[in-house]
Amino acid sequence: MDDLDQRLITLLRHDGRRNISDLALALDASRATIRARMQRLEASGEVIGYTVVLKADVVSAPVRGITLIEVEGRAKDRSSLL
Repeated sequence: MDDLDQRLITLLRHDGRRNISDLALALDASRATIRARMQRLEASGEVIGYTVVLKADVVSAPVRGITLIEVEGRAKDRSSLL
């Protein structure tokens, strides 16, 4: 993935519905080049889809995290006795 691919992905992350003409203009490339890059990124699996980001998702939970805890050894067996 080169610099043009990375800049294209950045623009698509901000607006996945942006048309190819606008992308080409913003990236100073031809429409054919941008179309080919998008097709290649999709075919290679780098881009697997486009999505919608809702305002409620951004406003209600601007930061999300997941924590996983794993218990190893005999402590796991003792917890079932409590």
